[in-house]
Amino acid sequence: GDCMRTEYRIDRKRIRLWLTEHDMDQSGLAERVGCAPNTISHALLYGYNCRMDLVLNISDVTGLPVREIVEERPVPGRAR
Repeated sequence: GDCMRTEYRIDRKRIRLWLTEHDMDQSGLAERVGCAPNTISHALLYGYNCRMDLVLNISDVTGLPVREIVEERPVPGRAR
């Protein structure tokens, strides 16, 4: 079968803008989202792949649509 899978990477600029607008820091967001602060900071700093449940929680907390806060990146399973 096809080995393509999708990674969901947080749109760092969008989230940072939201945090600024709401006078909140990453640990405040993490607390509301229900994850460890370093989960959020790693997602923002390094663009780590985010689990979909985390993406949905961030969407709920911020009120931002999922498609606004993530960049979908198709990831090939192997070199072609």
